[in-house]
Amino acid sequence: MKTHAIIFGINGLKLNLKEIVFFKSYKPWGIILFSRNIDNLEQVKNLTYSIRELFKDKNYPILIDQEGGKVNRFRKIINLDKYDAKYFGDIYKNDKIFYLKFNKFLKMNISILKYCGININTVPV
Repeated sequence: MKTHAIIFGINGLKLNLKEIVFFKSYKPWGIILFSRNIDNLEQVKNLTYSIRELFKDKNYPILIDQEGGKVNRFRKIINLDKYDAKYFGDIYKNDKIFYLKFNKFLKMNISILKYCGININTVPV
């Protein structure tokens, strides 16, 4: 199956039949998840597994834009509202051990994404 240089999202908490048929015939480079695709950790893990099974690729690109603050796709699971860019900027200005707090935040986010089977976190430009 030829891969196309495009990334698609999906409608809900699991792949529907139309998406499965479409993705099988037009293999996108990756699938990006949004808040509408996330209810709980096990559901996301099952969703990413089903996407990888569809493409028969254990490393298939599954993306998310998970930053903290207003950009929190896991809002139903964990509250990251206060952890926006301003929060980390203020800590950096006022706290010389900033990197310890920031590192803890990053490790928590990475652990959640990895557990759920998400292998790419996008960044703002």
